[in-house]
Amino acid sequence: MPPTDREFTGHDGPLPFSTSNSVRATTRSAQTAVAVGAASAICAAGTVLTLTHLASPVRAPFTLFYLFVAPTLAVALLLPDADPLGRAVLATAAGVTLDLVLAAGMLALRMWSVDGGLVAVTVVSAALCLLPPLRRVIRGGGATAERGTGEPCSEHVNHVQV
Repeated sequence: MPPTDREFTGHDGPLPFSTSNSVRATTRSAQTAVAVGAASAICAAGTVLTLTHLASPVRAPFTLFYLFVAPTLAVALLLPDADPLGRAVLATAAGVTLDLVLAAGMLALRMWSVDGGLVAVTVVSAALCLLPPLRRVIRGGGATAERGTGEPCSEHVNHVQV
C-alpha cells in the first residue's frame, strides 16, 4: 500500500497540494525531457553520420529515425488545437507523405542523393517549424495599446476621411 500524506507530513490537516500528484507530474515532465533529449541526440547523430559519410552500424537506423521524426513533429506543430490522437495520426501520415513526395520529386528531377534528401527534409521541416511563430507575428498586427487587448495604439490607427 502506498504511503499516505500523513506519513509524509506527520499531520492529518489538508495539504495545499497532493504529494503524490506533484511527484507524478515532476516524474512525467522529467521523463518527457529525457525522451526529447534522447530523440534529439539520435537525430543529430544520424544527420552527422550521414552527411560526413562515416561508416557505422547505427547510421542507417538513426538517419531513418530522423527522416521520420523531423517532418512529423514539424506538422504536429501546425496542429496545436487538435485532439492528441488525431494530431498524432495526422502528423505521422503527413510526415511520411512529405518524405515520399520529396523523394519522388528528387528522383523525377534526377537530383536524388542521400545527402540531398536529408538536406531537403531538413529544410522543409525547418520551414514548417517556422510557420506558427510567423503566423503569430502576422496575425498580431502592429503595436497594441495594452498587451493582449487587441486594440491598436492611437499612432497605428488609420484615419479615413469620407
